[in-house]
Amino acid sequence: MAKVIIGNASAITVPRQDRASIRRFYCDVFGGKIVKEDNQKDIFRLEEDVYMLFRYGDVPDESEFLRSPRALWLQIKSDNVEEMKRKILDFGARKIDLPLPDLYFQAPGGQCFQLLPINEDQSYYKGTGDGPNLAKEKEVEALKEKAMSELALRFGQKAKSTFVYVTYIRTTPEKLWSALTDVEFMKQYWFGVHCESQWTAGSLWKMVYPDGRITDAGEIVEADPPRRLVIRWQHQNKPELKAEGESHCTIELESSGPAAKLSITHTIEREPSNFIVAVSGAWPMVISNLKSLLETGSTVLQAAYPIESAHSGKGVTMAKVIFGNHSAVMVPRTERDRIRKFYCDVLGCKITSEEDQKDLLRMGDNFYMAFLYGDHADESEFLRTGKSVFLEIKSDNVEELRRRILDFGVRKLEVPDPHLYFQAPGGQVLRLVGINEDLSHYEGKGEGPNVGKIKEAQRKGF
Repeated sequence: MAKVIIGNASAITVPRQDRASIRRFYCDVFGGKIVKEDNQKDIFRLEEDVYMLFRYGDVPDESEFLRSPRALWLQIKSDNVEEMKRKILDFGARKIDLPLPDLYFQAPGGQCFQLLPINEDQSYYKGTGDGPNLAKEKEVEALKEKAMSELALRFGQKAKSTFVYVTYIRTTPEKLWSALTDVEFMKQYWFGVHCESQWTAGSLWKMVYPDGRITDAGEIVEADPPRRLVIRWQHQNKPELKAEGESHCTIELESSGPAAKLSITHTIEREPSNFIVAVSGAWPMVISNLKSLLETGSTVLQAAYPIESAHSGKGVTMAKVIFGNHSAVMVPRTERDRIRKFYCDVLGCKITSEEDQKDLLRMGDNFYMAFLYGDHADESEFLRTGKSVFLEIKSDNVEELRRRILDFGVRKLEVPDPHLYFQAPGGQVLRLVGINEDLSHYEGKGEGPNVGKIKEAQRKGF
């Protein structure tokens, strides 16, 4: 049988508007480093030799997109790719069409994989080289962009990048309008930054740093207090952002019972736009502070604005983070036989432990995957909840990292296991464990410290 091992690269395709949040989380919380970036993707190094690629796209229905098989893949390597490819496709695994020469497929249970040779040049994915497939990928992406541009012209549309933010604040539209236009109040929630204008249609507008530098400037296009404000807005500080030209920011306020609904739509007529990536990270921070200040009298975030390098990690003492060798997929019980046949007969895995509710499989020498079986009335709803697959991260300071993760505001998942399970920006689900923790239970070799709690939860029907 062809040899199969787990590779050291993973990729997720995510909505473009999540880019700023993904960068802050994986760099500032996990201590990752961006080794390559362009308009369509970021490549992160998360430890010495583990890489994760985030590919950004415009997704009209985010929930539908994230539950599709394009959302995440793991890399498997074989010493006989052609034989393994034939066996995978003969089995009937779902082939995923991507503009790359490697085979991407969805295995029984929902996990997606990329198949490549054990010794293939993967330097491109590490940000250290072009790799053998870069030319083809760039050619396909160029053709795709050209086709989209031609389609837009055919229908008389202009390419746009847009960020939308909506929240409800316990205040009145009148007080919210005042908070958005009063210089001294603005400084309290905008990290010392303020905007200057007469706040009437046709008046000039500018955003000013605490040190007096003008970071953005423009004109008030519409002003209808306390309902609507439209600003023609152009960045002034960074040449690459200024070169993108003018954007339009529309701020709408309306009464909603005891609260005021605040909607912000920031649009620029180009796609993709690094400026929209930037404001999509800044607006949530600013408005979170505004909401907190109006409702409680104090702000929740104190970091300087703008964050000159939100993904640099400079000056921060980080808990060590590495990837573990365990993963798990939660799947419908009806898939059990097919999962066993594929992972054992095709990929050569070995079942190391089996119970009524789960199978533990070893892939290669030291990678373990748990399949947790349950009865799920609505499979599509279940698989898109973020509980369907997780990767494991290990830290030398679990409590510190746990605090940083939860303080960031990730989605915590309720799983009957004492470890922290959470959904990071971009949709990836992770489990946090200690570097030296006994995890033998998850490998089917021992009880481990947590087996009692897990089995008790399983007896209750998890």
